[in-house]
Amino acid sequence: VKDKYSGKLVAYCITTISGEGEGEIDSIYVEKEFRGQGLGDELMKCSLGWLDENSVKKKTVKVSVGNQKALSFYERYGFRPRSITLEHVSSPE
Repeated sequence: VKDKYSGKLVAYCITTISGEGEGEIDSIYVEKEFRGQGLGDELMKCSLGWLDENSVKKKTVKVSVGNQKALSFYERYGFRPRSITLEHVSSPE
C-alpha cells in the first residue's frame, strides 16, 4: 500500500500457496503512523479472498510468542491456535 500523498510504501502483506494447496499469511506489516486506518483489514480481506479464489485446503499464519496484538488481529478473521511449536534455543556458555 502506498500513501496517496507521499507515494511512500506504508503497508504490505505477503501470502503464499504451497504445492500441497495450503495457504499462509507469511507477513503483514503497516507502518506505525498508518495503523488504525483499516489498512491491515483491507490487506487481510484481499489475502483471504485470494486464498478462497484458489480453493486452498487450509489457511495458516504464524504469530511470535508474546505478540498479543497480532494474535487478536488474526482471531478477528477466524484464525485460532491449533498447536504450539517449541524451538530449542542454545544458551551461550
